[in-house]
Amino acid sequence: MATTAEADRPRAAIRDARAGLRRLGVEPVAGVLAAVVVIGLLAHPLLLGGTDRGWDYYSHLWYIWHQSESLRANGVPSLFLHDANTTFNPHYAFYGGTLYAAAGLLAIAFGSVETGYVVSWLLGFAAAYGGWFWLARSAGLGRWWAHVPAVLFVSSPYYLGLSSSRGAWPELVAVSMIPLFAASALSVLRADRLRSLPVLALVVSTAFLFGSHNITMLWGTTVLLVLAAVICLCVPEARRQVTVRGVVRVAVVLAPAALVDAWFLLPDVAYQSQTYIGGKTEGWQEPLRGYDHFVDADHLLSLGRATADPGQPNFALQLPVLAIAWAVLALPVLRPRGAAPWARTLVVLLAAGAGLVLLMTSAGLLLALPAVYGLVQFSFRLESYVLLAFVGAVLAALVLAGGTSPRRRLWAWAIVPVLVVSVIQGARQVDLHRTPVHFVPPLTAAAPYSPKDEGPGVQDYAGYGLPEVTGGHQLTQVRFPPSSAEHGGRASVVVDAQPGQLLYANVMTVPELVELHGARFAAVAADGRHNILEVAPDATPGAARLTLRAAAAWPVVFGRVLSVAGLAGLAALAAAMLLAARRRRRGWAPRPD
Repeated sequence: MATTAEADRPRAAIRDARAGLRRLGVEPVAGVLAAVVVIGLLAHPLLLGGTDRGWDYYSHLWYIWHQSESLRANGVPSLFLHDANTTFNPHYAFYGGTLYAAAGLLAIAFGSVETGYVVSWLLGFAAAYGGWFWLARSAGLGRWWAHVPAVLFVSSPYYLGLSSSRGAWPELVAVSMIPLFAASALSVLRADRLRSLPVLALVVSTAFLFGSHNITMLWGTTVLLVLAAVICLCVPEARRQVTVRGVVRVAVVLAPAALVDAWFLLPDVAYQSQTYIGGKTEGWQEPLRGYDHFVDADHLLSLGRATADPGQPNFALQLPVLAIAWAVLALPVLRPRGAAPWARTLVVLLAAGAGLVLLMTSAGLLLALPAVYGLVQFSFRLESYVLLAFVGAVLAALVLAGGTSPRRRLWAWAIVPVLVVSVIQGARQVDLHRTPVHFVPPLTAAAPYSPKDEGPGVQDYAGYGLPEVTGGHQLTQVRFPPSSAEHGGRASVVVDAQPGQLLYANVMTVPELVELHGARFAAVAADGRHNILEVAPDATPGAARLTLRAAAAWPVVFGRVLSVAGLAGLAALAAAMLLAARRRRRGWAPRPD
């Protein structure tokens, strides 16, 4: 019979070999390559094309194009979208302003809107993967085991559906920032001082979590805060890591990073109730009830990846059932002590995931929440937060499974086939080749203001509360030139009209965000995409001059001031960190004899 020392020799040899690889830098590089391969496998339609990525994919591409044009012309991002269909559409004031601006800068840097757009998608995947890897390493998992929650999250059906069928770019970016935000905030909280990489990660993740997708910002921060509070309440070891100094360090970084988004978030908060989507509450209550069959047990608990929507063959909503079962069974299999902190964390996360599933599958419960949470529109969007809880539970179970006992090692390795199945199913999910034929992508060689390029205009951000007029298109039409609006923020037109006459204008806006001279906003057309203007009483008959420009409303001005203050705060923080690093280097330098 082999002695204990003899039995330990193979493991010792493996440890020595791995230590040698780490010294050579091979193991970290291999880990990065593994992440690149997984992301490439799951995101290859973004690079190679060939699949129908949904109308939203091309819509966001088109919105980036116009924001990049505004950045080229004015040097600063605009709150408005101007095109051949509508001018002064306040799209960027209410939806992903910072994300569109950043993507516009990428488009300019790469010299191609499409290239910058695809890069931004891949960066989203990388942020989600890296955030989970970082969280796992912070929890004490080894370098290779830390890949498990990362791979499980990015290969999950709903996450892949955001890119491969819905084209929900802002939502994917915002969801991807949540793990990175949690990991970097935890690192800053636990550190003895501010360190450059965690601070940079927290700044980036905060700016894009708050600046990409309002619904994800609201739900994501709420879920994170509730989970953190419950874990601190139930796990004393976690609670002891939350110190006053740590919280102050996080706030010092988080506050200016969040203020960067104030240039569009403050007008958003001030005027959201005056938009069509914010004011017409029945508009978002209907989808909550109308799409609840998407999240029934047949879809959520299936082991395959059958589509939840026949019109989108790669739109799957299955939960990672095998991984959840593995995490649940970890408690009886591993039999951790009841007071073990990771056992308690595992129970909290499993309970949170189950509670979120209950909330997601009950429109009544969702509608009982404060009204702002109902703007989630589709209950299946909550699956992102269900995944956060359940993947976190897998992470906790992996920590529990660590150790030297054969039972623990065997249970840890049991997650590997689950992971392989998830990646294979994910690759098959995104590889459904169906070239879109029902529309032509709007980004073509045509001029951006060509009448043929009307774009995907929607009425979400039309002014709400004005009287609605049917048959408005039968009125005299007036067209403000979109090119002058986009390149100067101001557009004028002389129209053959009489004082008091109603005009059908190519304007769709919240009136408080613009200044209109020579007329007033009288109504909105029934199509929701055009405003009806009434010529001013003192206008020149037959030659009325109408001028429209962006208003210097206090939320707009103050929002810009706050954004500049946020950028200045980040610059001051960077300068202070550089100064502190310089002082530390001087303190470590050997003194001359």
